[in-house]
Amino acid sequence: MDLQGRLLDAIKAKDPKRVRAAIAAGADLAADAKKSPLHAAAEIGDVEVIEALPTAAVRKLIDSLDSMDRTPLMCAAQKDRLEAAQALIELGADVNAKSSTGDTALRVTAAEGTPEMARLLLAAGADPLLPGRLLLTPLDRARERRTPEGRMITALFIRAGEAKNARPAGKTAKSGKTGASAARSRATKAKSAKARGGGGSKGNSKRPRRRPQFGVK
Repeated sequence: MDLQGRLLDAIKAKDPKRVRAAIAAGADLAADAKKSPLHAAAEIGDVEVIEALPTAAVRKLIDSLDSMDRTPLMCAAQKDRLEAAQALIELGADVNAKSSTGDTALRVTAAEGTPEMARLLLAAGADPLLPGRLLLTPLDRARERRTPEGRMITALFIRAGEAKNARPAGKTAKSGKTGASAARSRATKAKSAKARGGGGSKGNSKRPRRRPQFGVK
């Protein structure tokens, strides 16, 4: 058996020791175009196996697509591998990464996942209102699913969308201050400028004009 076969067999067996041995012997995470070892590990869902893979290589391939047009996080979401999904997120997986057809891990979860996975992805910043294929959002996909789990996921997405829309929009782009804070800052600067100018700018300060005295020598 070649090195890639040994590595994939070790992943399927959930054997971290054999995984490390195959990597040490020269097995490559990116060598298999059909399903990379990282996608296989995400689908199997064993965190120790994922941790046995070289971290630098994992981060490089963290959002790559396999032959089925899925990221490793999508694989974990589809199989409801909560711990594996959390491990991938901690390694830097983009929760809103899209496939070539516009799927995200949250859209996959909406169509066939669990409320627990939906909560995990939402907590990591996944967007339930992000349009994908045919402009359908994860919320749209969840609504299409007429099951108890689908209704639960729909409710989670609606609450997440409402919370997102309810966030204060008064932050300035550069400073990150809220509108009220920025206003206070501007007021403080104006007050300081006034104090430095002795009550106003030179152009605006006026002295009282002396009235001419007629008949006085």
